[in-house]
Amino acid sequence: LTTYALLPKDLERLAKQPLHVLVLDEAQYIKNPNSKAAQAARDLQARQRLCLSGTPLENHLGELWSQFHFLMPGWL
Repeated sequence: LTTYALLPKDLERLAKQPLHVLVLDEAQYIKNPNSKAAQAARDLQARQRLCLSGTPLENHLGELWSQFHFLMPGWL
């Protein structure tokens, strides 16, 4: 369990943990695919990934694309 601000800093430690499920609550925080938090979230390996968000799309479709890129890389 970590925050989006700490995720890039904790990445080395979290990457060592075997993850079965990786859940991003308030997933709109990774709406910018070039942000450090989004890149760190994509770098974590997990068998299943989930995004939970009340506002998956605020300004443009690229925000939704970023969440799908986390969930299923290369699908869109």
